[in-house]
Amino acid sequence: MPFLGPLYLKSFLESKGHKIDIDDSPDPNNIPDLEKYDFIGVSSTTPQYYSGGKVFAKTVKEKYPHKKMIIGGAHARNYYQELLEENIFSHIVAGDGEFAFLDILERKDLPLVINAEQLTSEQMENLPLPWRDKEFLSKYVYFIEGKRATTVMASRYCPMRCKFCEERDCKLTLYSPEKLDKELEQIKKLGFEAVMFYDDILPLSKERTEKICVITKKHGIIFRCNGHVRTISQHPEILKIMKDSGCVEVCLGIESSDQRILNIVDKG
Repeated sequence: MPFLGPLYLKSFLESKGHKIDIDDSPDPNNIPDLEKYDFIGVSSTTPQYYSGGKVFAKTVKEKYPHKKMIIGGAHARNYYQELLEENIFSHIVAGDGEFAFLDILERKDLPLVINAEQLTSEQMENLPLPWRDKEFLSKYVYFIEGKRATTVMASRYCPMRCKFCEERDCKLTLYSPEKLDKELEQIKKLGFEAVMFYDDILPLSKERTEKICVITKKHGIIFRCNGHVRTISQHPEILKIMKDSGCVEVCLGIESSDQRILNIVDKG
């Protein structure tokens, strides 16, 4: 499924006058010609980094030692100390990347590790929509209930503070329903009829869920999403609202049926 981080970055940085290209299938055995680029960015989760991303980054660094390489994404946020020791990257962006990456491109004097602050909901509201190109997205073959699907987010991060989660210290930030409306309109125009909401928890409250469902129903889009037992158990009626508005699946993380264990991990 299409990753959203680089798509947000591309649209934001190009709105500031920078030309950004995306290579979504890097191959360490077939490094493309990167000579024309001043900066090379890598976005990676931890499993991606250790299953090929690190080898790719090292290979690029060896071939283009004069280029500035930057890494961001979940792995950089949580494992920047290990990345420092590897000595591959010119900058490590630990946090939301939009403004940090802009500062790098504008050649500001920055530390090797950039502890980028989380964007506020107001800042997120002012971001352009993620870059979505029909030809680019056609490479991803993903269906929900037989309908062509792509990815979307109505929020960033999670309100829960589960002890086992590496991002438990992050603050939930929301896109407005109006912003989501514009994004689903963009997605529908590209020919998609389904989306996977990549929010940690989509049904955060009954009121917000109802507003989101009005929008999905308006655009005739079906969807999958992640939920939380607490919200759904407190407001079971939202399941019918979601179903009537196109929801076909809610994914739940059920770590234990033992209340003592749930209390220990702050998921009670």
